[in-house]
Amino acid sequence: MGVLSYFKISKPEKSESSKEKGPADPNSVVDNDPPRHGYSPTASSRQSLYSNNRLDDIRHQVILNYLWQKQRGLMWIVDNSSQHEGVMVRKDRTEYLCRPPALASSTFGRAMKIMNVSAAMTINSSVVQPFLTRSPDALDVPLTNGLRIQILPTLEDLPRARRAHYAAFIAREALLVVWEDDPTLLFDRAKAIEEGLLQTIWSATENEKSESPPRPQLREVDEESGQAVGERPVMYLNTFIVSCSICLLICIMALGYSQIALEGVVLNHWISLCYLVMTPIYCFFTLFFTNVVIGVLMQLFGPIQQLSKNSKYFSAKAPPRLLTATLPHVTIQCPVYKEGLSAVIAPTISSIKKAISTYELQGGSANIFINDDGLQLLDEAARQQRIDFYADHGIGWTARPPHGQNGYMRKGKFKKASNMNYGLALSNAIEEKLQDIERPATWTQVDEVAAFESCLSDVLDENPEAWAEGNIRIGDYILIIDSDTQVPEDCLLDAASEMEQSPDVGIIQFSSAVMQVSHNFFENGITFFTNLIYSAIRYGVANGGVAAFVGHNAILRWSALQEIAFEDEEGHERFWSESCVSEDFDMALRLQLKHYTIRMAAWAGDGFKEGVSLTVYDELTRWQKYGKYKKHALRLWLLLTITNSLRMQRTHVQPHQNLAVEVSIHASLPQIHLLRDRFRFEGADRRVHWHLLCIGQRVADLRCKLRIRGPLERIPRPRICRFLAKLARDYRRVYWSRQPRSRRATSSFWRKVFSSCDHRKHQMGPDVHDILRRRLPPHVASNPLPHVRNQHVVGRHVQGSGIL
Repeated sequence: MGVLSYFKISKPEKSESSKEKGPADPNSVVDNDPPRHGYSPTASSRQSLYSNNRLDDIRHQVILNYLWQKQRGLMWIVDNSSQHEGVMVRKDRTEYLCRPPALASSTFGRAMKIMNVSAAMTINSSVVQPFLTRSPDALDVPLTNGLRIQILPTLEDLPRARRAHYAAFIAREALLVVWEDDPTLLFDRAKAIEEGLLQTIWSATENEKSESPPRPQLREVDEESGQAVGERPVMYLNTFIVSCSICLLICIMALGYSQIALEGVVLNHWISLCYLVMTPIYCFFTLFFTNVVIGVLMQLFGPIQQLSKNSKYFSAKAPPRLLTATLPHVTIQCPVYKEGLSAVIAPTISSIKKAISTYELQGGSANIFINDDGLQLLDEAARQQRIDFYADHGIGWTARPPHGQNGYMRKGKFKKASNMNYGLALSNAIEEKLQDIERPATWTQVDEVAAFESCLSDVLDENPEAWAEGNIRIGDYILIIDSDTQVPEDCLLDAASEMEQSPDVGIIQFSSAVMQVSHNFFENGITFFTNLIYSAIRYGVANGGVAAFVGHNAILRWSALQEIAFEDEEGHERFWSESCVSEDFDMALRLQLKHYTIRMAAWAGDGFKEGVSLTVYDELTRWQKYGKYKKHALRLWLLLTITNSLRMQRTHVQPHQNLAVEVSIHASLPQIHLLRDRFRFEGADRRVHWHLLCIGQRVADLRCKLRIRGPLERIPRPRICRFLAKLARDYRRVYWSRQPRSRRATSSFWRKVFSSCDHRKHQMGPDVHDILRRRLPPHVASNPLPHVRNQHVVGRHVQGSGIL
């Protein structure tokens, strides 16, 4: 009887006649009823025999019986009294299925419920007991592959176990407890641990037992000579390439200038010398192409051994691993927004947990720190699903309030920097409170956890708009990743070892591959382009160039980030710049100003993987931030005062959600006079404001407000505001502060502004007709607005991503 038989609808019993006429051959084929589709009216109205809850019970019962059968078949259970041996599978967040059933009320069952694991089982065999009897005072059990499994005194200490070990020895009960996030993989993990224990016992010798513990190795050792290597050398091949590029540029320029000189001598006029004015611009654009030509030639015919050697800015080989008893704590920081939980975030967390499990089995410690910028923007069901997911996987997270809520402003263009700053600020606030706590000599880890939870509660009480839960403390190093990232299973120890051996290194940027999903034409092209970029970066850095920090798949020194922290205009401490388009580039510059080194590591190969754009529209959205000022007309560069406040912020709004937006432009005095003459108002204000009220995700219903040194007036349909599109073509770029303002009294100036609009060509509501058909004063009607053409301006001129 197969598993699928559980899900088949039962049929009525056959009559006696049908039983007699049944086929005698068991291998004969019997025609089944035609299939029934769930979406048909008949099937949807028919009540199913098994509800969703019943199917879920069957699924958990099947895996529970399978694990119980394997446990008894391998004789991993000795005590049948159900005191502390058996198998547990979690059905939901509050209910566990156990074999034997009495295991749920035992100490082991209560401990597993506190740990909130998906499945767990015990192993009581002759392979486990020698490890506990040989070294009763040991804290862990070493394996042949360098991993260690923790040892706990009793089952009561199991809730405080390191969850990422996925196993723990219990000294008093002489048990091995194994747990897993996926119940289908629990038996494989338990079997692998038992085989590892067997290999450890078999390979142990008397010499290995008598050896003293190895000393930590803090210097690299040359593989050939066996001696310690000094400071990493600086490669100067990149200097040679740049010099050749400049020489090639000079030759090209000399050929052009020789033609200019020849023309002047032959034709006896020297007007062509005016081209010399373009020399700086000519050099600026041509140097890139000459550098590419020389670089390609060097890759074809030049040396390549530098790609396999470690240098000051490049790591081709993994460093010697630390052998200390205590390894540095690593925090994996991952900023997320509204990415899919099951499709994007869950695979990333699964990859991270494998790396953390390996690192903790090697003796280290790590935690996951997620800055969820979209948690407070989701609906209640999706929000609770994420919170439960974070709790099930032991993830610490922070979430800040939405933009504009109680005056809170989410600064920055893409909000990644401000999101991480918010999470780091909450973590620092907790650390400040923890520093004020006196720790006596009897202070334990249990006391530390209780103190942290108390400080976290106090910080959240002081910041009621902030949400946080779990371990959000920062370790010695921060591995920053994106929400669509895959990391190698064994990378944290090598990364921490290199950071410990190189105290002058602030960031180690890992070379990344591409994690393809759809394998379509566009994704294949972007994959090829991304691999080409990383290959060029590796070659340039190996030649002696400074490594680039791309903002993800990199490990950062937390003490270095604290050293370069600064205060913004509001007096808040910031680590990432919120006023720059590229906050990672700004971070790299500030670290180098503090004499820290940015290094690139290629020893992980293609283990680090990043997601790429699946469509051309995603790629345009990704790269549009680098064209921040490209739409400014040349004449406006001479008139407009470009300041830090001249920037655009795009907003995604949910359907049926009101969001007030302010758009402003800073103009110089001549431009102010031009605006005054155009709109015929008294006085020259130095700031012109437009206010937009966006309703709908695609701005289906857009309402416009305009203020020019005067009161506000709401105009329900912006498609009649053709003068606004005219100004947008003149000024090109606007600034969105998204700060709602209070409504003000109606001004007669608005009647004058809209008097020249041909509103008969547009769809308008009755309120618009009431406004625009109002009788105007004589002095306003006699002076209509100039420079406003009667053309149909709709759609993309006033809608879209915020660029007017």
